Amino acid sequence: MSLAIMIAGVVGILLILFIVGKRSYQREIEEMEQLKQRVNKLRQENDVEGLIGTLESRVLSLKHLADNNDEICITIVNTLGEIGNERAIVPLVNILEKVPFGRLTITIVGAFEQIGGDKAMEALIKLFSDPVKGIRNNLGFVAPTVSLAAIHAVGRIGEPAVRPLLKALDDVVAGKNRHLGIPVLTMALDIIGKPAIEPLTEFINNEKNAKVRKEARIIRNKIQKRK
Repeated sequence: MSLAIMIAGVVGILLILFIVGKRSYQREIEEMEQLKQRVNKLRQENDVEGLIGTLESRVLSLKHLADNNDEICITIVNTLGEIGNERAIVPLVNILEKVPFGRLTITIVGAFEQIGGDKAMEALIKLFSDPVKGIRNNLGFVAPTVSLAAIHAVGRIGEPAVRPLLKALDDVVAGKNRHLGIPVLTMALDIIGKPAIEPLTEFINNEKNAKVRKEARIIRNKIQKRK
């Protein structure tokens, strides 16, 4: 076989690969545009179930679950946060358990804050107080960026978050991982500040567990000392 024929064969193969790749790319672009249009339509209709279904399908279709920068997923999560329906909380929690930390998980934390209510606060608190179910990075450690985002989200919610935080404190002190949970719960209550003092005092007066009372008193004293 002559060199010219070999070169022509290689060029032919490369040309075929280029054409196939271009068509595949164009098809991907078209599918993405259709998906964006669908998301916009669901957004206009405030269709929570439709948005959740689209989000779940999109997460499953991602080639790498580590892809936490997918704009479609982030747009849907932001929309669910804006709508503020509690029906989105459980599906979003399920997605958090499937993907490692990144932009998407940070966006979900923001959506929980926007949705508000007891279920959203419970989900947020669990992210930083539960060392077993908290979001983990690729090395298996609880992701500090997500934990801090959740702590500050709960802190911004303010007084309504105090009692759920105190319940979590009670659970953590009674459990095996108190050294992991107490500092972050303390941080969240500290961010809330003075609105937490009265509920903390009531909690201290009614709490039977001496260890829990001690931790709650330390938090209250720290807040009271602030000017």
